[in-house]
Amino acid sequence: MNWDDLKVFAVTARLGSFSKAAEELGTTHTTVSRRISALEEALDLRLFDRLSTGLVLTCGGEELHTSAAAMELEAEAAERQVSGRDSELRGEVRVSIIDAMAVSLMPAFGRFLQAYPGIKLTISTSTREANLARREADIAIRIGNTPPETLVGRRVTKYQFALYGAKTLLERFNENTPAEDYPWVAWGDNLAWPALRKLMARRGKNINVVARIGGAIAMADAVCEGIGVGYLAVPKSERDPRLVRLEPIEEELSLDVWLLTHPDLRHTGRIRAFMDFIAPEIKQDFEI
Repeated sequence: MNWDDLKVFAVTARLGSFSKAAEELGTTHTTVSRRISALEEALDLRLFDRLSTGLVLTCGGEELHTSAAAMELEAEAAERQVSGRDSELRGEVRVSIIDAMAVSLMPAFGRFLQAYPGIKLTISTSTREANLARREADIAIRIGNTPPETLVGRRVTKYQFALYGAKTLLERFNENTPAEDYPWVAWGDNLAWPALRKLMARRGKNINVVARIGGAIAMADAVCEGIGVGYLAVPKSERDPRLVRLEPIEEELSLDVWLLTHPDLRHTGRIRAFMDFIAPEIKQDFEI
């Protein structure tokens, strides 16, 4: 039995889709389908029922998946352990981070690459959190107050928010205009965290939300363009000459910034080098 075909099967069974498996494996839908068909032919066994709603494991497929999933986890653990023994400051460091933080930290990433010319960075800004156990990334820079217990690292600083408006917008109103009387730009539901939802709910009856934005960079641009006032990250907004802070920092909106890695990788030279280098850079960049 071909291990590569078995790995493709394990990923496909876990995700329930040829397309999703192809995305994770870095290949095409056609290739995944062909590998599954080859495995079924080799085993003389149908592994999936191909329904309009997706793939469903057959009884034989479920039995094989139990063994394949265990083998996949063992292979991933072995890969992490081998990577963890690497003490050379060479190779690739894959970092998962949201796009707004990546933009803000790009100068720091550049300084890191200058300091460690043997290391190459891969920066992932997907809205989906990378699975470090499956080697989708080596390091995650995450915002939130409850980091996964399976990862190790440190809380670097706090990500604070306050209400901002563009000078061009404020000039269209009386200087004593209360915040509720401005048009508002709100974070999209896919990005709003519980404290923000509660705060917006309290203000909801008194404000006119003219736009909802589904990305952090687009949210900041919308406020800067004068579309409406909105809650933005404090440090970058304080440095933007186009913006004015309208109210004190909302402490209830604060989120911890975490620098995390998998336990098997914490002693890897290039991983430690990046984490030690970037932690003070994050602290400096995200604090007033």
